Amino acid sequence: MVRTGITWTVTIISNWVELIDGMLLHLKENGVVFRTDVPKGHYEAVIRDDHLTVLENVGLVELMNPKAGKQKQQYNLTDSGDEYVRYVRQKDQQQKDRLLHNLFYSGISHYRYAYDCILEDNLYEFSDREFNEHLVIRSTSDFGVRLYDQRSYKNVIHVLKGIGVAEKNENGNYVINSDYRMKFNEDKFKKIVRELLGEVDLEYTKVMCRRLLNRSDEFLSVPEPGLTILNILKRLKKLREEGNIEFVAGIPKPPIEAAYTLIRWVQK
Repeated sequence: MVRTGITWTVTIISNWVELIDGMLLHLKENGVVFRTDVPKGHYEAVIRDDHLTVLENVGLVELMNPKAGKQKQQYNLTDSGDEYVRYVRQKDQQQKDRLLHNLFYSGISHYRYAYDCILEDNLYEFSDREFNEHLVIRSTSDFGVRLYDQRSYKNVIHVLKGIGVAEKNENGNYVINSDYRMKFNEDKFKKIVRELLGEVDLEYTKVMCRRLLNRSDEFLSVPEPGLTILNILKRLKKLREEGNIEFVAGIPKPPIEAAYTLIRWVQK
């Protein structure tokens, strides 16, 4: 993450996903591993160490003994690391990309700020020069310091490309994947609600909210750590206003009030 408070000083290589896949698979197969035993591919050890730092910052690995000398430091997978390896083995690219995006957004300030700029300023297609200048100018205005040097900017670009948020078009510009262009995707939310309610005639609203919370990464491009059952209920009430669902009163299931105890999809 940011060591100086200004720039992101690690170096992320262009094909970093392939490198970390190998590192995390090795940790899964071998348990707690010394830093020096984590595979570095054909890169220098400093590249491996930089990527281990990033993996620690986003919560995919845990440094077991941070006070030990560098040669004696050991790493282990976190629960998120286990989840990531499962997606790698299942070749589930979509879930793997979404997990990485959420973890980088939560754990890396330079990535979070850049992605927020993309959403807030509708920067869905841009050249290298345009995006770099935009980040420098806006961050300087917001914080009074320049957050992005060439290295930290390139790191952001490599992350965006590596997890499928952005790709280059025939004009050489970066284009943002449509799945990452909005914070809350109403169409996907509605589709999931219909899918889940299509399995039953009536469902407890509280159960429905919990199931939607578990699938929030499918309709939120930006993770919301404080997302709750009541937040989901507000979204469901909007679907009711549109005539897509209806609530049935019953015994209250806190924090769900009695008027919203049960829920069903309305066939049109």
